[in-house]
Amino acid sequence: MSDLKVRYGSTSYCEIQKLLQEKKILTTPEAAMFLGISKNYLYQLIHKSKIRSFSPNKKMLYFLREDLEEYMMSNARITEKSTLRKATNSLLNSKFK
Repeated sequence: MSDLKVRYGSTSYCEIQKLLQEKKILTTPEAAMFLGISKNYLYQLIHKSKIRSFSPNKKMLYFLREDLEEYMMSNARITEKSTLRKATNSLLNSKFK
């Protein structure tokens, strides 16, 4: 986060988040802030192939915001309501086949 503070000066956290929402391609410090994690943990996720990154110049890493959003939405917890809905649909479909 300190990298972003230096980069954006005295801009508030909310304003930085708004800027990050508007960008399609993020740098490593921006991606870490967008996800709310440290850069070290972001590097671990990249190493484990959990998050896709791009390195056109073999130095800096870049991330698509949509990939980061997809990562944040992964491993959703299943609710009781969705389980009942799936079971009901499964029963209905099997009875009419």
